[in-house]
Amino acid sequence: MNYSIIIPYNELPDLLQRAVKSIPDRADIEIIIINNGTVALPDSLFAERSNVQVLWDGVGKGAGAARNIGVSKATGEWLVFLDADDYFTEGAFDILDSHLQNKVDIVFFKVSCVRSEDGSPAARHMAFNELIQRYVQTHDEGALRYEWTSPWGKMIHSKLVNRHAIRFDETQAANDILFSLLTGYYAECIDADEKTIYCVTERSGSLTTTPSLRNLSDRIEVSVRYNRFVRTHRLRRYQKSIMYYLSLIARHYGYGEALKRLWYSVRSGNNPFIGCTRWLQTTRKSNRQ
Repeated sequence: MNYSIIIPYNELPDLLQRAVKSIPDRADIEIIIINNGTVALPDSLFAERSNVQVLWDGVGKGAGAARNIGVSKATGEWLVFLDADDYFTEGAFDILDSHLQNKVDIVFFKVSCVRSEDGSPAARHMAFNELIQRYVQTHDEGALRYEWTSPWGKMIHSKLVNRHAIRFDETQAANDILFSLLTGYYAECIDADEKTIYCVTERSGSLTTTPSLRNLSDRIEVSVRYNRFVRTHRLRRYQKSIMYYLSLIARHYGYGEALKRLWYSVRSGNNPFIGCTRWLQTTRKSNRQ
């Protein structure tokens, strides 16, 4: 088996169908959908496909737990992650196929972005594509290894993940940050391709656009652990600021809640002044949300 495509699913079966439709029906591709929502998918939804299996992980465990189930069930040489509301671009698997014999642990690709409601262009992909450009121009591997914080937009060798027992956090938000960090850190060799294989969508009401207290707290907790790892491994320049999340908490839930998270960060050894040169810009950004 060449590929295991792992898709965590919670709601909106029409978007899931679009995601699966973007994957070829081939014998060397297995599609593993892990339903962590409250409603079972109809058995007929993918009846015409020969390479789709749907698993159930129980209610409310989140995308991290679902992805971990997918990783444990995967038999493919390469792991490729797809969010249920995103999709692969036309010709993506021709590009992926060209790297099947690439003797590396991770290959990164460019991504595009649209708004899910109307298909109009959006900007969520730009920071990721800039990392590709930096790598191509300067061969700066660190930016790709430690700043690409999502599992999608790349193919990851299953031996890397299994050798180091790397799994996703089972938090409500930011479950993929440490997975991306650890795969980047432990990869012996990486590569990048300037071709686009993936379309990430922006959608109102999605986890990335919903500033709930639980989600923001998860993002701070994960950032603190991320920073602890990079400090321990002499990669301090990749530490992340938590100021944006603190600003959103202060704005939506009050300064008391923000101060609690700041104190947690300090007690955990996190430097509260990381990114201080951009605090004014960060505050303005949070005030717009």
